[in-house]
Amino acid sequence: MIINATCIGSRLTGLGRYSFSLSRRFLSGWDRPFRLYINEKAKIHFEDVKTDGRLRLASGALSPDFGFRGHLLRLMWTNILLRKSNEVVFNMSQLEASALGRQILAVHDLIPVLFPEFHKKQVPYFKYLLPAALRKSLKVITVSNDSKRLIMENFRVPESRIAVIYNGIDEKFSYVPGCKTEGYILFVGRLSPTKNPERLLKAYELLIKKYGVDAGLRITGKRQYFRKIPIGENIFNRIVFLENVSDGQLTDLYRKAALLVQPSLYEGFGLPPLEAMACGCPTVVSGAGGMREIYGDASLYVDPLDIESIAEGMYEVLTDEEKRKDLIKRGLSRSGQFGWDISAREHMKILGEYFD
Repeated sequence: MIINATCIGSRLTGLGRYSFSLSRRFLSGWDRPFRLYINEKAKIHFEDVKTDGRLRLASGALSPDFGFRGHLLRLMWTNILLRKSNEVVFNMSQLEASALGRQILAVHDLIPVLFPEFHKKQVPYFKYLLPAALRKSLKVITVSNDSKRLIMENFRVPESRIAVIYNGIDEKFSYVPGCKTEGYILFVGRLSPTKNPERLLKAYELLIKKYGVDAGLRITGKRQYFRKIPIGENIFNRIVFLENVSDGQLTDLYRKAALLVQPSLYEGFGLPPLEAMACGCPTVVSGAGGMREIYGDASLYVDPLDIESIAEGMYEVLTDEEKRKDLIKRGLSRSGQFGWDISAREHMKILGEYFD
């Protein structure tokens, strides 16, 4: 079997973290014969792992570090690989699908199908190539039952060929009793319209102006991305933008935040709220997509289309101490149900059925 993990970049995004976390566990804890491909930019993540000759390098030009060009080259490389190989290939990203050869495909979400206006470059891929690849895939692995439902509805893939395996949380995201909260609101995530940034900032403005809350907002992203959103200059200047945040810094941000807010228009899974819960940070999230399935009763849910609802949710968690304590307790319990070791074992079980 060949495992295609070329979607891992020098910095870990959602897809990269999934592929990185599973790949390291495959290399360290799986005795089946496989070769695992990464691009050269991802070598830094595997220097401390014993590979026993199973790790192979593809060109660094395939890295997601290079944006659309990297995606396109990775797609071409994957299709060449499947055309030439007689082995089953596990593609760890839906963006490297192929209608050639024998493959198992991981599908994390269908956001370009649900919101084509925000992902115009990806629409042809999701409209033509991905459906053909899904029809020919031996198995499709996805991250939530909601994503499974969407795959079945949009691409008519039989339920018997879809396996739901939840993502995990890295052990570094952990609770430290007695860690002092610094009172700020935290937003973590890839910057895109589906993360609902405009309503987030307007809800923050409402929180300050209507509710009189004196809380800062910290965002792990570029200031320029948010600058075009029409809110008052005095409100915007209260926001702290943090770029290139390391995992260690992110853990510290979670532990000291008053709450994490994630009012996404859709999430197939959504890692940041679970990471925050594991660090003892209460969460205010949208109920869209698979979020209620993943977070259960451990988060406060808001309407992502209603600025007032988002503001009210943040206000409740900031001012109701009993609610905060309850969310923290429930969050610690809920996040404990998700681990990369668990996810890796379930992946190994599925993949193990397709070795020649």
